[in-house]
Amino acid sequence: MRKSLFTALATAGILVAAISGVMAASMVLNEFNAVAEDGYLKKEKVDPYFGRVVGNGGSWAEFVVIEDGLDITGWTFMSFIDGGLASTVVIEGAGYDNLAAGTLFTVAANVQETGSGWWSNYYAPGFVTGSTNCQIIIMDADSNIVFGPAGEGVMPAKGIGSDEIFVFCGTPDAYTTEDSPLFTDGSSSSFANLNRWTENDVLVYQDLSELRGESEVPEPGTVVAILGGIAGLGIFRKRS
Repeated sequence: MRKSLFTALATAGILVAAISGVMAASMVLNEFNAVAEDGYLKKEKVDPYFGRVVGNGGSWAEFVVIEDGLDITGWTFMSFIDGGLASTVVIEGAGYDNLAAGTLFTVAANVQETGSGWWSNYYAPGFVTGSTNCQIIIMDADSNIVFGPAGEGVMPAKGIGSDEIFVFCGTPDAYTTEDSPLFTDGSSSSFANLNRWTENDVLVYQDLSELRGESEVPEPGTVVAILGGIAGLGIFRKRS
């Protein structure tokens, strides 16, 4: 009896470990711009990279690298607007095969800078984000879903305005889910910088120090549910 119980528990532990290993995300969506092309961030807010400009820098999305030494060469970043495929970006070229954990990786239609330090950018002129049920999916080079769909319509269900950004108000890890309540709308845009938001009238900054090796590895959270079944890809590739 004891042996049977031990065997059952051991088997369950192996299955949980296996599922956790499969489900863990190596990169997580952190923020994307939803400001209209002819609009501004509300409340007179200013992005630390772009300043206060019309369109708030155009279409861009920001991600946090969770897995150290991550190679995203050949990965696909897709955006959807109101359920329809809006853009597909395939990562090509050098410099994307060894991203450190804690790096902020951005895909941007109007930013040609490659980044530096804890920031890496990919220039993708065809990339599209917006405020109408915009969602993003990340797929690896083998077409496995890494993260997504995430965005308006998943969490939050609605409410992202054309003068706001979609933002993760917390510290992401490998077990951050697409429906985390920490995904929300906001006006404190922070392209290529740590996310920031207000809690009880106090400005709070995202803390990636643990991911960056400045402290202990964060404890895992809940298992991510992966959604599949994607068709009809239109491809935009990086200009040389």
